[in-house]
Amino acid sequence: TSALFTCQSVQSSASVRINKMWWFWLVALVLAALGLWQVWIVQRHRFASHLPVVQPYYPIIGNAQLFIGKSSVDLFNQILQQFRQYDGWFKAWLGPKLVLATSHPDIMNAVLSHPDCLKKPFFYDFVKLEHAIFAGHYHLWKTQRKALNPTFNTRILNSFIPVFVQCSRQMVQHMEQSVGDVGRSISIFPFISKCTLEMVCGTTIGCDVMEQPGKETFIENLVSDANGLQPVLLFAILRYFFPDALVAKRMVSIHHYIELLYRFSRDFTEESEHRSSCFRFFETVRPLDGCSEIDAHKNNHNGLYALLNREKAKARINSTAIEDECEDYKKPLIFADQLLAAQHNGNPFTDIEVTHNIYAMIAAGNDTTALQVTHTCLFLAMHPAIQERVYREVMDVFPNPDQDIEVEDLKKLTYMERVIKESLRLAPSGPNIARQTMKDIEIAGVHIPRDSLIVMSIFSMHRRKDVWGPDADVFDPDRFLPERSVGRSANVFIPFSAGARNCIGGRYAMLSMKVTLSSILRRLRLRSDLQMNDLQFRFGLTLKLESEYLVEVEKRM
Repeated sequence: TSALFTCQSVQSSASVRINKMWWFWLVALVLAALGLWQVWIVQRHRFASHLPVVQPYYPIIGNAQLFIGKSSVDLFNQILQQFRQYDGWFKAWLGPKLVLATSHPDIMNAVLSHPDCLKKPFFYDFVKLEHAIFAGHYHLWKTQRKALNPTFNTRILNSFIPVFVQCSRQMVQHMEQSVGDVGRSISIFPFISKCTLEMVCGTTIGCDVMEQPGKETFIENLVSDANGLQPVLLFAILRYFFPDALVAKRMVSIHHYIELLYRFSRDFTEESEHRSSCFRFFETVRPLDGCSEIDAHKNNHNGLYALLNREKAKARINSTAIEDECEDYKKPLIFADQLLAAQHNGNPFTDIEVTHNIYAMIAAGNDTTALQVTHTCLFLAMHPAIQERVYREVMDVFPNPDQDIEVEDLKKLTYMERVIKESLRLAPSGPNIARQTMKDIEIAGVHIPRDSLIVMSIFSMHRRKDVWGPDADVFDPDRFLPERSVGRSANVFIPFSAGARNCIGGRYAMLSMKVTLSSILRRLRLRSDLQMNDLQFRFGLTLKLESEYLVEVEKRM
């Protein structure tokens, strides 16, 4: 018995030693593999070895620790700090992925204007609009952009002015009803976002979505204040099929770059539910009189835009077009009709391309314009003297509150245009952009291989003191006066990006913002005690404040 026990003990000890050795060799093998992988990563990116690197940096995980556990505000400030710290090129590591970064205007211009830097990186795939010009891959974007450029010509944009006027006047009426005769503090973003959503849907699909059945599904906010609960109809269109917060979170969650892993996350479930809700709503949309017709029985395809009648769209465009090219269109030429009638690469836009482009136009057009108008109103509320100067200009150009707004009148709002530009400088709706090289290139002394990722900060460049002076963080519209712009490169101010792949809707945004601000300022006075240092932005695809956009609003006498 004693011998048997001794034998079993020896066997047990040997088994333990074998298990320990097995774990030792397994760990050693994993460490060796990781070491070899790190060596391969370093060798592969030797071209950037001389560039300063964001600290702290660790092998394999790179700078990931800078993003873990951070609030969206801390994340925005952390990223901004890096762009401010380095003058030219610097590098960061998203795990094993190298990112070249800069906010230098000359380098950014060289990248954005380079013919081999027209590809958008994998970040943009997270938006799930890969068949549209916003996030489409290079070859798809190139043919679509060429086909869609005419849809934003001057005559077509001018035809949208009546839509802008109607929506902005309704918004002001709602704001007046909310503040009453004595005035009070309200969150202005829901009102403005609802207005810009109505504008973009009216000019994109020719429908007033506020009159559609099922809209209650998308009511996002109930704005409360000391005087009680004030319901505000605000669609979460961007949140549902262009989920800014979820996409931004995925951009800094390196393990979610792998689609298979992301599909097992709660974020994926939430994103899918939001998109499904939005798609179901838009499949029920019906046009108003004189707008795009939807033939719900034409085919068995799913989705709103697969059911749009292409032949009727072409007929509407032909009936709207007029022989005299110097004369404006009599009614708006909506984007959906032009998409259905257009061709790219010799073929019509497919149903999925039509759908993605319309969704992208509604999402991006609504959120970016709403944010820009909101930021401009906030800056004006913080600077009452500037606000009054804009108000006087508006009243000079539009003395009659019922007079029609013409494009020639809007051109006279020169000071307002400088105010909008200064707002775009200090708070660009798209604070960061990224590109991926399609070939080996050389920019600013760095030889950059194909498929390299480049991230650029418009927000940081717009506040560089070596470009804009020591008062770069001050709201001063007169810095855009011609005499103060002498010697300043056009490359330092790119609120709508730059180069061939810039924002196609830049002129649309400027036109709609002028109309909206004119309607607000001629009827309402805005006040705020906030200072520029009080504004805390959060990380995302678009630039948003962490806090509500609370402004004291009162009627003008």
